[in-house]
Amino acid sequence: MDLILGRFADRHLAALARGQLESYALLLEESDPDIYEWLTGQGHCPAAIDRDLWRLLTASVADPIGKDPNE
Repeated sequence: MDLILGRFADRHLAALARGQLESYALLLEESDPDIYEWLTGQGHCPAAIDRDLWRLLTASVADPIGKDPNE
């Protein structure tokens, strides 16, 4: 998860709104296996995680090599 979340942070952290930053901090407190399940569609992320942040993260994961569609 460090590679995935670190890459996401490098690309997007500076542009996140305060609420999204707080939500990202909550996400970082979750266990790696839980986050992996959510990212792979095997479970649902908690409602406390901002939906826009989650969409941005999943889009970033869906295109790990190419240009992020949200840039």
